[in-house]
Amino acid sequence: MTLFNAIYNYSTLTELVEYYLNNVVKGNYADSTYKSYKARLENHVLPEIGDIKVKNLTKMDVQNLIFSLKNQANPLSGNTIRLVRSILNGVLDFAVDMDIIDKNVADRIILPKQAKYQPRIYTNIEIQNLLQVAKDTNLYLPILLAVKVGLRRSEILALQWKDIDFKNKTISVTKTTRERTLCYPKTRNSCRCLQLPDIVISALRGHWFYQYDVLGDLVNVVSKGRNSPYNPSYISRSFNELLRANALPSIRFHDLRHTYATHAYSNGMSIKDLSASLGHNSAATTLDNYVHV
Repeated sequence: MTLFNAIYNYSTLTELVEYYLNNVVKGNYADSTYKSYKARLENHVLPEIGDIKVKNLTKMDVQNLIFSLKNQANPLSGNTIRLVRSILNGVLDFAVDMDIIDKNVADRIILPKQAKYQPRIYTNIEIQNLLQVAKDTNLYLPILLAVKVGLRRSEILALQWKDIDFKNKTISVTKTTRERTLCYPKTRNSCRCLQLPDIVISALRGHWFYQYDVLGDLVNVVSKGRNSPYNPSYISRSFNELLRANALPSIRFHDLRHTYATHAYSNGMSIKDLSASLGHNSAATTLDNYVHV
């Protein structure tokens, strides 16, 4: 009997999750997504309700799971609980699609309030301190492009030297990365041409001369030796280590983009121009989520 047949014949949620992860998620989603789904299901869902047979799972079982995640000794945040429920929802939607169960019992349950994330915005002095300690590291260019231009981490790692126009001091954002693979941005607005400040142009010129001298015809602006791409998680992890080593306020790498947006708006950039520079679909997204004056 195959695992799918076992699931169909009243097997447990744990067995359904195993089948879903290995056949639906793996290979169809990024490896990081697979690992995240697997960890959250195994850590937060299966210990509580994994032994219940799929056809016997009730809405109250799921609701009690949500309450337990909120009220345990080390409670999960409301946002994390919502994410866990969303992943479980996908598993049960699959079960409905495969006619294993008639309805998704994770639908319409009571969820904790979602807290809006408040990023830490660096002051001008903190920005200068950060750039100073990063000056001679491989993080200098990524940090500079995030805090002075507002690029996403995935956009920074996708940049190629052909995207840089030194004469006109512009940068063309036309690609992004998923894991270490180049791909097109999700929306048309993400493709944009941006004017670069002198500090960024100067850093790019120096980096280009260094790379060309050492490695020859290098394609990627930010990469390891021999044009080997960085994993995006490496940038974030190294960034956090840099902050701790230099006793700088703890922020996410993505908060540098928020910092750029906040300072640009405070310095007089219109919300329309700022939204375009960030590659957003609407000015409302920029104002609601990225400007923290």
